[in-house]
Amino acid sequence: MTPVFLYSEPMSRVGELVVSAQAGDKAAWTELVHEFETLVWRTARSYRLNEADAHDVCQTAWLKAATKLHTLRDPNRFAGWITTIVDREALNTLRRRQREVPSSTLHSFETEASPDHAHEPVEAQELAGRIRAAFLQLSEQCRNIITLRTTEPPTPYAQIAELLGVPVGSIGSYRQRCLASLRVLVGEFA
Repeated sequence: MTPVFLYSEPMSRVGELVVSAQAGDKAAWTELVHEFETLVWRTARSYRLNEADAHDVCQTAWLKAATKLHTLRDPNRFAGWITTIVDREALNTLRRRQREVPSSTLHSFETEASPDHAHEPVEAQELAGRIRAAFLQLSEQCRNIITLRTTEPPTPYAQIAELLGVPVGSIGSYRQRCLASLRVLVGEFA
């Protein structure tokens, strides 16, 4: 039985697609996937995952979205909902990756082999490794806020507040505390 929700806001085109997909319309689901695949991919890559991990995160997120679509109460909020799913999957992937790294070598967290890093001095590569290791030690909420604000383009505070379920006015101060914690942790990995 498909749940019936009463919507108080006017239905957007995306909202109409979601309602159709919730009712079993496969074409509507396909259109949603096409509409949001770039957002999903960019969100996964914003976590600096390698390409294979980013593909896995995207596939898992779409699978979860397909199986849980009936739980989305406000179809107009599909973009935030799918982004939250991707965020959680990406963070789970980072946690799994962290567990695979022995704690004794966490301070030398290896960087991906990338032409972008090949020309950097060793000191810069070491600093980047310390920052990544420190970042993984932050709370999930801190990692989310920092990641969302450092994506290109940065996610607006209002959207971050909506995604995390916190007041928009607290995002800036919370972000500052998270960055201060990150600075301390980076120093500990030095």
